[in-house]
Amino acid sequence: MAVVHGLVGKGRIAQCGGTIISKRWVLTAGHCVVAGYPRRFHVVFGIINKSGVGYDWLRGTGVSMIATEAFLHPRYRANVNDIALLHMPRDIPFSATIQPIKLANYNYKEKVLANRNANIIGWGKDNNTSYGTTNLKFATLPIITNYECKRYWNITNKHICTAPGLGRDVCQGDSGGPLIIKENGQDIQVGIAGFAAL
Repeated sequence: MAVVHGLVGKGRIAQCGGTIISKRWVLTAGHCVVAGYPRRFHVVFGIINKSGVGYDWLRGTGVSMIATEAFLHPRYRANVNDIALLHMPRDIPFSATIQPIKLANYNYKEKVLANRNANIIGWGKDNNTSYGTTNLKFATLPIITNYECKRYWNITNKHICTAPGLGRDVCQGDSGGPLIIKENGQDIQVGIAGFAAL
């Protein structure tokens, strides 16, 4: 897991999550890179508590880098193909706390995932008034079929939905974070936090 700060300017940042998928690549939500694009992206790896995060890779907790490039899905539109890749300037130093995630293959279709529990992870808001949490948090949510999901939201068959109304969900600042299932004891990312109805 990584925290992705879009450096907007004038000391302002936009926060998202991201996951390491290889030595130089981070996966995140497309809407995290599209607003005001191009921007600089400060990515921090290997932390649970983001207090004291510095924008100098030689200071602060974890390992931080400024992404060299951001690649938005070529068919991105709001809530469709909401995916982007961030390229790091050097290899991400893997350790006990910094590891790439295994991505789901094509066999993990919506019907196979339905009725399974998944974890969503992020540093987003945990109430309507907060600015996001200091500590990384997670929620366990059941995946529902797209047929059921369409009763609540206007989605496509490319979306993966979790059950609404359970008192826990993704929120602002969680976008780009992973939706993870366990398979034979291994974490597998099957989705990216994109949007939620609050």
